[in-house]
Amino acid sequence: MTPSNGATDAIPQALGGDARLLGVFAESDGRGYALFRLSSGPKLVAAGQEIAAGATLAAVQPDGIVVREAIGERNIVLRNAQARTVLATAGQPEKTSPSKSACAPPAGFKGQVVALNAELMNGLIAQPDSWRALLEPSTGALLVRDESGFAAMLGLKRGDRIEQANGIALSSADDVISAVLRPLASNQPVRLTGSRDGQPRELWLRNTAC
Repeated sequence: MTPSNGATDAIPQALGGDARLLGVFAESDGRGYALFRLSSGPKLVAAGQEIAAGATLAAVQPDGIVVREAIGERNIVLRNAQARTVLATAGQPEKTSPSKSACAPPAGFKGQVVALNAELMNGLIAQPDSWRALLEPSTGALLVRDESGFAAMLGLKRGDRIEQANGIALSSADDVISAVLRPLASNQPVRLTGSRDGQPRELWLRNTAC
């Protein structure tokens, strides 16, 4: 496997220079999904599927992907479009992103890890209708009613219940902005808890800059 020199979220040449990796949903054994922005628009790809002619998504990892081309495989690391460090202004200390320990899932966490680019999250904040259609209030939780698009990116399925984000109850679709998207855009990881088919389920969401 060819390492990614100077790891960035630049996409292999087979996909064209304007392609961009926006987020990953990492499962075990390299399975999962990756969200790309291509010249043709957003595209959600599962491991093993073709991203574009000549390029296949070979594996999904918590911090990036492996792409298979004719010349071999290469790692593409998911990184934020924003810099990790904001330079200090006169008389003020510099601001940095949270420590890696704060971004990592807590001990005992058994769910999936999802890494999302700030560009994607800011787009969702700016266009709330793109995710409002996925959720509906349901007795102290949000019920997933559409398993395509962004829901699939998060590994959600129709009928899943999302109850809390970092311990904050979610009772309306608009709660997603304040309790999930805005914290993520500020480099704060979010732990989603809920259930599927009556069984507890959780997700760890983090900004790629975290």
